[in-house]
Amino acid sequence: VAAGVQVLGSPEPKDYPLLPAIETWGGSYYCEKGYYGGNYFRLNGSRHASLVRVSRAKNVTLTGPGEINGNGLRWWNLCHDRGLGADRPHMVQIDESSDILISGGLVLNHTPSWNLHILLSSRVVIRDVFLLNPRTPMKATCNTDGLDIDSCRDVHVFNITVAVNDDVVAVK
Repeated sequence: VAAGVQVLGSPEPKDYPLLPAIETWGGSYYCEKGYYGGNYFRLNGSRHASLVRVSRAKNVTLTGPGEINGNGLRWWNLCHDRGLGADRPHMVQIDESSDILISGGLVLNHTPSWNLHILLSSRVVIRDVFLLNPRTPMKATCNTDGLDIDSCRDVHVFNITVAVNDDVVAVK
């Protein structure tokens, strides 16, 4: 993403196909009464596809210094108003991939759910990246993790800036 460029995610759930739950973290969750207070219930296992997804790939680079903006406010409002029938999309998901580089001052901002989810992958380097969401009361942003490293091997993280309203870095 070039300097000065902003990739803006759609605010409409219909633009994100439904996918099955991610098995490694136990399925899909949706906040019935909002994250504030921790009220979750298990849904039918569906989730909205990520804005950017790299799946079963090798030798991929995602670089900045531009911005990927997930249009999070719309999604957070839907979450709190119980207007979703599936889990919100992650901004960037990389799954079952290897030899991945994410760098160059890339900015991930206003994610609908988690900013960056690395899943079942190996040989990943994340360097000089900004993972940002408004630092407002938890209820407003509805679980916006910075970086989730999930069932991976050989992941290296250097010099990242994370300002989110839930987990900064979660290793699962």
